[in-house]
Amino acid sequence: MPPKILRLKQSLELDGDCKTGRYNKIKRGLYTTPFLISSRCVGWPEHECTAIISARIAGWSDDQIRELVKQLHEKRKQYAPIIAGNSEPALAGA
Repeated sequence: MPPKILRLKQSLELDGDCKTGRYNKIKRGLYTTPFLISSRCVGWPEHECTAIISARIAGWSDDQIRELVKQLHEKRKQYAPIIAGNSEPALAGA
């Protein structure tokens, strides 16, 4: 099943953040960067938003969340096989 993409408004509703707060977190490395859905529209994979929210609930420090954000950005590369014609993203350790 392909990942669900959340637009800015949807992702803000999910975690209760405001637009300015979200982009400040991105600048500080505390949230993943959005990707272009179209020329005027950005989005985030829902699982990335959920992972960051879960880390906050678990009491992770900012440094731990920065590391999580780096890992989430790295995992985005696993979707390249889909573009190349494979039907499923590569799994870590597989």
